[in-house]
Amino acid sequence: MPAKTAALDEEAALAEVDLRTHVRDLQRALAAQRESLDALVEARERDRQEAAAASAQETTQLKSTITALREALAVMQAEKDRAVQQALAAGAQEITQLKATVSALRDALEAARHEHEQALQAAAREQQDENRHLLQTVVMLREQLDLARAPQPRALSA
Repeated sequence: MPAKTAALDEEAALAEVDLRTHVRDLQRALAAQRESLDALVEARERDRQEAAAASAQETTQLKSTITALREALAVMQAEKDRAVQQALAAGAQEITQLKATVSALRDALEAARHEHEQALQAAAREQQDENRHLLQTVVMLREQLDLARAPQPRALSA
């Protein structure tokens, strides 16, 4: 039995060597799988960090864009308000000028009406004076005509 035992021992030693080789191969495979898994975890973590950084950068850019748009909107609103105020001021100034023009025209019209009334009154006085003078002339001419037509008394000749 010793030969059987030696063969068994040899077979067991070979099996043990095979088993150790197999265990080493498995350990190497496991180590390779761990390395691969660690590399994959690192890659995923790196991708996550890159995605987070890209997302943070995009968020920062969007916030900057929002801020710029808000500032542009505020500037546009201020310009619009300023334009409205200028238009209102120009309108108020034009109204004031138009009122002044209307007042000046009203005053000029009133002065012209007053001058016209005075001219009419002066013309009426002149007409009345001329009519009175003509009447006096007519009366005087009638009296002269009446005197010239009236028979003259004859002087007695002696």
